[in-house]
Amino acid sequence: MTFAGRLVLAAAGAALLANSAAAAPPVRMRPCGMEREMVAQRSTRATTLWFRNESDGLRKLFWINFDGRRVLYSTLRPGERVEQQTYAGHPWVSTDRRGHCIAIFVPTGRSGRVDLD
Repeated sequence: MTFAGRLVLAAAGAALLANSAAAAPPVRMRPCGMEREMVAQRSTRATTLWFRNESDGLRKLFWINFDGRRVLYSTLRPGERVEQQTYAGHPWVSTDRRGHCIAIFVPTGRSGRVDLD
């Protein structure tokens, strides 16, 4: 395959990924005040979330485990993104640099993109 052919194939794959991520409603939002009540639910329904930092500041991404404790998975600078394998019912918390909650996301089981503000 030529370089141009590989480039076209890569661009087509990226467009497919972007379209599938943008089309699905991947999470339910929860207020930060509910964090103390959140725990990961037992689930076999795997999904993928693409988190992207759309803010001007650093964002930390924590999984809330089965004991309700934060587990740091990613630190994203402005404009950075990460692909995260997870399960339906497993809460994720986005925080600022100091660890103050900005948003809680609970995957629905559908893959998709989540913009962190």
